[in-house]
Amino acid sequence: MFRINRLQTHSKKQSRAVLANRPFFCKGVLKVARYCPLFSGSSGNVTYLGTAESGILVDVGVSAKRTKDALLARDIDPASIRAIFITHEHSDHIAGLRVLLKQIPVPVYATRGTIAGLTEQNVLPE
Repeated sequence: MFRINRLQTHSKKQSRAVLANRPFFCKGVLKVARYCPLFSGSSGNVTYLGTAESGILVDVGVSAKRTKDALLARDIDPASIRAIFITHEHSDHIAGLRVLLKQIPVPVYATRGTIAGLTEQNVLPE
């Protein structure tokens, strides 16, 4: 279990900025959270959330190669990804998901409707 202390700030924007760059403690060990928007826009969305040891991806809207190259450019080992969260099944959020799951087999989390859509599109492995 980890604890993040409540921050007193004057605006939501300032709160997000402070939280994004604030270290936290997990079982007595200092961890530094990383928030890295790798791609954002109608041509594809990918975001990394994690620490130096491991993290998750939110959406994989560009090719697996571009996603892995963007992670490596930020000194993040693609093998450190522990899960992928998909917000919805539009192509700009899932374009690289099928190939990336073949290369890095991790759990995929999404709503029931999104999982059904991904299954219908044969994006998820059997």
